[in-house]
Amino acid sequence: MKKIIVMLFAFSIIGNVVLAQNADFKNNINVHLGASLFSVFNANLEGVANDSVKFSSAGLSNVPTIGLAWDYGVSRRFSIGIAGSYSQAKISANDLEVRNKNTGGFDKLGNFAITVPRTTFAARFLLHYGNKGKIDCYSGLRLGIGLWSVKLAADLDPEVLTRVIDGVEDKLGLPAGQELPAFLTDKVKAKVPFVLPQVQLIIFGLRGYVTNNIGLNFELAAGSPHVAAVGLNYRF
Repeated sequence: MKKIIVMLFAFSIIGNVVLAQNADFKNNINVHLGASLFSVFNANLEGVANDSVKFSSAGLSNVPTIGLAWDYGVSRRFSIGIAGSYSQAKISANDLEVRNKNTGGFDKLGNFAITVPRTTFAARFLLHYGNKGKIDCYSGLRLGIGLWSVKLAADLDPEVLTRVIDGVEDKLGLPAGQELPAFLTDKVKAKVPFVLPQVQLIIFGLRGYVTNNIGLNFELAAGSPHVAAVGLNYRF
């Protein structure tokens, strides 16, 4: 019985020392790359060309989520922090041509690109568990806002564009358009910004330290701005 008591006492001391070691590092800075729903925007659209539409090049592309976070340990088990991220999706086509139903040939419409960038700012609330020396596991919640915008840049032929839109309206049985909106002219540059709430459930996070201060980070989450992320972190 005495041996059991001594062993329990020893394990208690060791556990407190380990937790104290992690508690000594109140601040953690993390830089990461993440995958989000934007990640599906990465494809070559050459196969889309057909007898009605053709182009020299076209595609979907994205900038993966680039994130930065700072967390402060309020206690051994709980931390609060702030975080920000940037990501972008884009669709573009160059030398776009459409078939003229009257002549049977192709009319040159021009170039266009639609870009959707997103910047987020949020607060993080993390619950830490399973901490042993250089291992830190956590789950939590991230709440914030996302600054979005839709940017259109194009060099289009208004006459050809009018004909294309009228053709689409005819097929759908809609009244033909009388005039194009002012922004649908040649050398278009338009930007539509908007703000959306950002909610993310951090299902599981893991930090493993190579040294006492520098480590690697992995997160699995649901919501914005990423569903999975890997990165580097520094604690002090």
